[in-house]
Amino acid sequence: MRWIDHALYQADLDGVIARLDDWSFLRKKTVLIVGATGMIGSFLVDLLMKQNDATDLQCHILAVGRDAEKAKKRFSSYAASPYFSFYAQDINAGIHIDKHASYIIHAASNTHPVAYATDPIGTILTNITGTNNLLAWAAENGCERFLFASSVEVYGENRGDVDAFDESYLG
Repeated sequence: MRWIDHALYQADLDGVIARLDDWSFLRKKTVLIVGATGMIGSFLVDLLMKQNDATDLQCHILAVGRDAEKAKKRFSSYAASPYFSFYAQDINAGIHIDKHASYIIHAASNTHPVAYATDPIGTILTNITGTNNLLAWAAENGCERFLFASSVEVYGENRGDVDAFDESYLG
């Protein structure tokens, strides 16, 4: 069984859907989700696609990730949907999408400690260069909103003096 088909995962999706009373702001809008094959990105893709299936939302999802094969497996159930498109891209090399997006969710960053430890520069570049590329694309394309879900790694090393990080923490 794929974890997307697991009852607990579906219950989590349903719980988030129930918390938002009015989804109309997304009706016939396009959402660009970068880092779509990661944990947060794929959850958001599933959330919007589930709401599309349950309602007349007609929200288009432009999913971006680096690994086309991983995306093909992960999002196989959306392949025939007119509301889902996948783009295999590295945001550090720029954004090459010829469609408009009303909303951008930037969830592309290594969060796995081993991955970050073996490629700290790649993680930092995604958080700086990739974000800059996305912001430039957003400005050029008249994006309404931009959400950056950063890796905790941008805050530096946890000195063990706090339980949670905020924007003033210097690591």
